Amino acid sequence: MRSHIFRQIFSGILCAGLAVTVCQMRLFAQQPPAAPTEEILTPEELTRILKEEWQFLKEETDAFLANTNQRGEFETKAEFDERVARQKQIYLSKVNSHIAERKFDKRKFAVLFKAVLVSYQTDLQRYSISAGSIVEAPYNAPTIKCSVAPNAYLGLSDSIRSGYRKSQLYLKFRPNFKWKTGRENAQQAKNEEGNVYFKVNFVLDLTQVEMKKQANLKIVPKEISLINQNNQQKFWDGGAIRIGAEFEQPVKKSAPKKAKAPADSTVTK
Repeated sequence: MRSHIFRQIFSGILCAGLAVTVCQMRLFAQQPPAAPTEEILTPEELTRILKEEWQFLKEETDAFLANTNQRGEFETKAEFDERVARQKQIYLSKVNSHIAERKFDKRKFAVLFKAVLVSYQTDLQRYSISAGSIVEAPYNAPTIKCSVAPNAYLGLSDSIRSGYRKSQLYLKFRPNFKWKTGRENAQQAKNEEGNVYFKVNFVLDLTQVEMKKQANLKIVPKEISLINQNNQQKFWDGGAIRIGAEFEQPVKKSAPKKAKAPADSTVTK
């Protein structure tokens, strides 16, 4: 009799435990996947990533173009077009596999540009700030280029200085960014100047669906802010960066000329 009671108790406990486990599994399955963690990069770290991906795309693009550069002596146009289409699919498959492997379709990045607090105009409550750093980027080649989606804040220059080719990412403030803020916030920022940075959030787009003769390593800026890197406090939040053809600039062949600064923005207090 006692053994029968014990078996019933044990069976009840086991069933209850299984029910809890099933409920937990259902709740876990219903929860949305966690958002990707933002990767904060120094200019040097971003340069390394850009050069690695530039090299990968260049090698794959060079190989594809070499295999499809011209029609074979005994190849009809239809056969040549079919071969090019087939090789294009192989090329795109390699690129997409690389994107998935490196998780570029899910990763979010942010690069830090050092902010230099130039001067504060107390009566106007306006701080003049310049960007004290740039990011070295891969230069353009016949079969690959590095580009920035047109926007008002982040630019890319391709120049030749003293016989050396240089490509750089820079903030398009001319001459300085104007931060509209109260004196208390301005003093707080000045006290933390060593930790104050412009933070630009962006994604890297390696997709090459429209590639014909030149691959494109695309940098797509998403948000901009002025932060205290020590505690992630936002002094100014510029919000989402608008992308549009009106911000399109011709490729610069000399020293970068900084574009017109956006309208003054008011800090979120």
